[in-house]
Amino acid sequence: MSWFGPKYSGSIALGAQNPSTAADWYEINLGLTRDSEGLDDNEEGVTVRGFWGGCVIWLAHVLTGRKFVGERPVLFTNDLEKSYEKLQSKQVKVTPIQADSAGNRFFRFYDLDENLVEVCSEALK
Repeated sequence: MSWFGPKYSGSIALGAQNPSTAADWYEINLGLTRDSEGLDDNEEGVTVRGFWGGCVIWLAHVLTGRKFVGERPVLFTNDLEKSYEKLQSKQVKVTPIQADSAGNRFFRFYDLDENLVEVCSEALK
């Protein structure tokens, strides 16, 4: 079960040299489940989805040596420290937890294809 996002809505897109292998990585390391596979605009891709129906990640096929250009991917968690520790325990490369000028706490991790993904704590109500 994923520890990301029961309140997250929307999706992020990441490039992957092998979308199926990347989906396996997200299942193992983030606890996400594979939702569907198929073709979209003549490019192979895989969607992995958070257990609660949020946290949707679209893994688009990219050629070797090319980078996928899109918006900065951000995931949200209700327990930043737990998420950080889980990724570290799985030997995922993570940056230290830090805070921006507004006090928002976050860290970043690198996925199988060296995409840099930010993980932020959910805003306090």
